[in-house]
Amino acid sequence: MKEYKFLKKYDPELYKLLVFAEGYPANDPQASLIRLRQFGELLARLWASKLNVFTEVEESYSDLLKHLQDRGKIPVKICNEFHQLRVGGNEALHFLHGDSKTARANLNIAKKLSKEFDLTFSNHSEKSGGQATPDPLPVCSKPVLLDDDSEELQEVLKTVSPQTDFTGKEMIGVDFSGRDLQGFDFTGAYLNNAKFCMANLKNVSFRGADIRGADFRGARYLQSNQVENTLRDKKTHFPDRLQRVIDSQDF
Repeated sequence: MKEYKFLKKYDPELYKLLVFAEGYPANDPQASLIRLRQFGELLARLWASKLNVFTEVEESYSDLLKHLQDRGKIPVKICNEFHQLRVGGNEALHFLHGDSKTARANLNIAKKLSKEFDLTFSNHSEKSGGQATPDPLPVCSKPVLLDDDSEELQEVLKTVSPQTDFTGKEMIGVDFSGRDLQGFDFTGAYLNNAKFCMANLKNVSFRGADIRGADFRGARYLQSNQVENTLRDKKTHFPDRLQRVIDSQDF
């Protein structure tokens, strides 16, 4: 994977996701497909940013691709390859579909898109006389943290069935602090800047979840194996005992 380290100059998470995805096809192809979906979405949003295509923070991955294609910003073939990564990841996440053959095929697509992206934008950078640097993606200026009794959180809870199933949901900035979440499923969920302080996380699944910026300090019963296959960063905070384990291991 050394030949794909160039992705780091655009966003370090791109390279990390590709490395994760390559490590799973044989033993856990569904995890690989989920990672590749996350990779595709991040790359597509960077692509849009590089082309100065304005996108709403809440715009879905599929709407983003349609937006890019309708405006003629990317070729139809490339757009279809992004869709293949998206659909493969969704089927793995929601229906447990996907085998090693599919994972390897999608991995090759991700690598191809990586090279196409670099070819397109590294040349542009060289012509401009500068180095390629990540363009800022549109993000919320301040995460919206929800109280347990807030109407917004209650509406979110109504959208999942049962209420312990948050598989693939966008729960960005939601505050679960102090709640009893035993047995909840956050597989593949988007939990950026979410709070789980002092929450009961016994037997909670975070497989494939995006927990960048999430705060787990004081959480009870959270084990290292629950966060092995998650996307996290230096702003992700864990309980002290778990933080020491994570700092000493390479997940």
